[in-house]
Amino acid sequence: MNNIYIIGGANIDIQGITKTDIRLYDSNIGKINYSYGGVGRNIADNLAQLGHPIYFITVFSKDAFGQQLMDNCHKRKIDISLSIISETATSSTYLAILDDNHDMLVGVADMDILKLLNEHHINELLLKIDKNDMVVLDTNLEKQIINHILTSVSCPVFVDPISTTKAEKLRDELKHITMLKPNRLEAESLCGFKIIDATTGYQALDFFLSHGIKEIVITLGKDGILASDNEEYLWAHIPITEIVCATGAGDAFIAGYIDGYKRKEVLRQRIIRASVMSELTLATQKTVSNDIDVDMINEMIHDYPIIFEEL
Repeated sequence: MNNIYIIGGANIDIQGITKTDIRLYDSNIGKINYSYGGVGRNIADNLAQLGHPIYFITVFSKDAFGQQLMDNCHKRKIDISLSIISETATSSTYLAILDDNHDMLVGVADMDILKLLNEHHINELLLKIDKNDMVVLDTNLEKQIINHILTSVSCPVFVDPISTTKAEKLRDELKHITMLKPNRLEAESLCGFKIIDATTGYQALDFFLSHGIKEIVITLGKDGILASDNEEYLWAHIPITEIVCATGAGDAFIAGYIDGYKRKEVLRQRIIRASVMSELTLATQKTVSNDIDVDMINEMIHDYPIIFEEL
C-alpha cells in the first residue's frame, strides 16, 4: 500500500466537563477545554504520529479557527494540499458535554462547511487514488459523496460511522466497505437488534459480513470489542482503565487498527494495537494524545492484558 487518503471533518472541539452530577436546564459548574478535532482529522493526527504519510481532505475556513486547524495539520506533518479552503464559510465546531465521570452525555456538531466538498472536487481526488492506496472516511460527509467514493475506488476503505443518525448514510453501500468500526449503538441501529450477549454478538457480526463488509469491529465500551474478518469471530475483553476523557478514543482505536493493517498483522494483533491506542487517548484531556510513541506502543502491546473469547 502506498498512500493513506483520509476524507472527513476537521473542527474545533469544545468540551464542557461538570464537577458534579449534571443538572439539566440549569448552569453547571465545571471546566471548558478547547482542542483540535473532527473524526477524520483525529484519525489523520494519530496515524501521522505513528509515522504514516497522510493526505487529509476536508474543507477549511479562512477564519481564526480554520487557520489554527491548518497550522496544526502542518505542525503534525499532515498533507492538506488536496483540501478546499473557503473564504466565506464558518469553521466546523463540535461541542461535547461530559459528566463528572468524563463520559459524554450529548454532543452538538456544526459541520455545514463540509457540504462544500462536492463531487467535482472528489472526482479530481479519485484520479490520484489507485488500488494500492487506502481510503478512510467519516460520515460527516454528505451521503451522496460517501456513496460516490465507496462505489468509485478499488482500494481498501475504512469507515467510522460516528453516530446512529450518520451511520444511516452507509446502509445502501455496506458491500463496498472493507472495514467498519461502529460502536454498540451504531451497530444496533444498522442491524436492527440489541447486542446483549455472545449469541446476539455473533449475529451482529454475521449481519455485517453477510452484507459484504470484509472486517467488522464493534466497540462496546467496558464490555469489550466484537470483531470478525470472516475467519474468526471474537469477543475481546479489555482491561478497565481510568477515563480522563472519552472524546477521540474511537478515532485513536481505528487509527491503531489501520496501523496494524498496514503492518499486515492478524485480527487479534490489530485489536490489541487499536486498544492500546484508545487507552492512550482515554488517559488525556486532549482529543488526540501527544504521547504517541511507536516503541512505547509496541512495548505496551507485548504485555497488554486482553482476553479473547471465540464466538
